[in-house]
Amino acid sequence: MSEAPLPLGWRKPTKSRSTSLLSANAEGHLITVAPTGAGKGVSAGIPALLSWQGSAIVIDPKGEAYHVTHHYRQNLGQKVHVLDPFGVVTDTGDRLNPIDLLVPDSPNLADDAAMIASLLAAGMTKPADPFWDERASALITGLILYQQNALRPLPTTLEYVRYELFACVQGTGDTFRALTRSAITEVAAAGNILCNEGRVLNSILSTAQSHIGFVRSGPVAECLENSTIALEDIQRGAPLTLYLVLPPDKLISHGRLLRLWMATLLTTLARRREIPAEPTLLLIDEAAQLGRLDALLTAVTLLRGYGVKVWSFWQDLAQVASIYGPDALTLLNNCGTQQFLAPASPHAAADIESYLAGSSPLPLASLDSDDVLITRQGKRPHVYRRVD
Repeated sequence: MSEAPLPLGWRKPTKSRSTSLLSANAEGHLITVAPTGAGKGVSAGIPALLSWQGSAIVIDPKGEAYHVTHHYRQNLGQKVHVLDPFGVVTDTGDRLNPIDLLVPDSPNLADDAAMIASLLAAGMTKPADPFWDERASALITGLILYQQNALRPLPTTLEYVRYELFACVQGTGDTFRALTRSAITEVAAAGNILCNEGRVLNSILSTAQSHIGFVRSGPVAECLENSTIALEDIQRGAPLTLYLVLPPDKLISHGRLLRLWMATLLTTLARRREIPAEPTLLLIDEAAQLGRLDALLTAVTLLRGYGVKVWSFWQDLAQVASIYGPDALTLLNNCGTQQFLAPASPHAAADIESYLAGSSPLPLASLDSDDVLITRQGKRPHVYRRVD
C-alpha cells in the first residue's frame, strides 16, 4: 500500500531542532480521546480529510466536516455522498438500503437477513427474557426474506416490513398465509409465528414493532430505500467519500439508524476480496453514540488486512470501558496511534494516566489546551502541539 500520511501534531522546537509535523502513515488504526468542545474536529478529523488521498467514510453528526472538506474531496477526484435524512447540510442527500447486503441465491442469504434483524433490535433487547426478542427477530427475518424472494422485482425495504407488522397488529394482514406456504425455512417459521394467538402473538408483534419503529414514514424511510450509493464501489475502494450526518438531538431516538448504516458499511468492507491501493479511512466521531457495535470491534481487530483504517473519537476512556467492557483494552491495544487532548476533569486525567501505566512525561491535568499527548506503537508518549 502507498503511504498516506495523516497529520497528528507539531513537534515542539528545541535548541537543535526546529518544529516539524508528526504524521501517521498508511498502516494501523488511530484513536483520539478528547472531551466535548476540545476541538478534536479542527485538530484531527478535518486535517485528516484534507490530507487523506484515498476513500473515506465519515461519521459527522453536526455536518462540520462536510462543510469544510467536501469541496476539497471533490477536487481530489472523489465522488462525494452524504446520508443526511434530517437535512442538516443538504436537502438532496443520498440513500442507502441495508438490504442491499443481501445477494439473491446466496447460501448466506438467510444469515444476512438475520444479521439485519439483529441490528434493528440492538439496544432494545431484554437479555433476562430473550424469548420475545428472538421471536420478533425471526419474524422480521422471515418478512425480509419473503419480500426478497416472493415480491421480485419490487425492491426490498424495511418500510415494507414495518407496514406488514402494522397490518398484523390491526388484524388486516393476510401475509402469514403466504409465509406458511413458503419453501424457505425462515419464511415459513415467520408464518408459524403469526399463527400464534392472543397475548403471545400480541407480545411478539409489539416487540417486533419496537425493533423497527424508528423506520417511520418520511425522511428516515426514504433514506433507507432505492440506494444512490453502490456498496460495490465501497467494497472495491473506489474514489468515494461518504459523510453520515445525524444531528445530536436525533442520536438517542435514531441512533439505531446510524448503527444500521455503519454495520452495513463495515460488513461490505469485510467482504473485500482484493485490497485497494489506498486503505479506506473510517472516521468515527462521537463513537460512543453507536453503543456497542461488534462490527467496529471486528474492524479494529481484523480488517486492517482488508484495507480499512479506523480512527475513532471518544470523550474519555470511561466511555470505551462502559460500552465495550472487557473488550475495551482490545480496542485500545489495536490502535497503534493514540491521541489524548487535555482532559476535562481530574478523574478523566487519572484514568488516562493509569492506562498509560506511568509512562506519561507530565501529569495529564497540566496539559495545555493547545497540547496533545501522542503515543505510537506502544512507545513512550510525547507532548506535541495540536494541528489546527
